Amino acid sequence: TKPKKRAKVDVEAGCRGIMYSCTSQKPAHLRQCLQEVTAMVIQVAAELDAEAKQEGGDSAAPPAVPVERFVDGGDVTKGLGFLRFHRSTDSPTNFTTRICESRISGKAPKSAVARIVPMEWTCKPEVGELQQLIKDKVGPVFDSA
Repeated sequence: TKPKKRAKVDVEAGCRGIMYSCTSQKPAHLRQCLQEVTAMVIQVAAELDAEAKQEGGDSAAPPAVPVERFVDGGDVTKGLGFLRFHRSTDSPTNFTTRICESRISGKAPKSAVARIVPMEWTCKPEVGELQQLIKDKVGPVFDSA
C-alpha cells in the first residue's frame, strides 16, 4: 500500500508556537506526540491563566482553556511537528520553560516527545525578512541593556 501523504504544514511568516520531535517517525507516534504536547501546553495555559487571575485579585476559578487557542500546524517532516499559538500574549518560550521544569521535577510522565523548541516568530529565508526579524526581536534586548 502507498503511504499517506503528510498534511500540508500551516506555518507561514509570523507564526508562533512550539516545534516538537518524536522518539519515532511512525505516523501513529506523531499523533501521540501531538496529543502529549497539546496536553502539556493546555496544562501550562491553565496554570498561567490561574496565576493571572490571582494577581488580578479574582479568586474565582479560571475558565477552561479553549482548544482553538493552540492549533496543530501539521507534520513538518517525519517525526517533527508544529503546534501553532494563536494568542499574541502566549509566549512559546515561557510555555517551553514551564514544560521543561515540570519534566525535571518529575511531574510529567514518560513521553513520546523527544524535543520541544519554542518558535517566537517565523519568517521567510530572505535577507529583508531576516533583517526585520532581527530588528524587531533582537534590537530591544540591546536597547534595554
